Amino acid sequence: QELALVREGDHVHGLVTATDAFEAIAGELEDPGDVDRRQAANRAAPASAPRAPTTNRPAEE
Repeated sequence: QELALVREGDHVHGLVTATDAFEAIAGELEDPGDVDRRQAANRAAPASAPRAPTTNRPAEE
């Protein structure tokens, strides 16, 4: 639903979400793909590994 093709003439250079394209202009947002990737990374990480952040805010030290 939210895909954008990066094209030049007849050549497709890439595929991004519309949110990714908007982020290039306006800054970081969180889209459904970001959430899915973060959840998959957390499931695959060993228990001792740092967890991926659950928001787009910087981690606190």
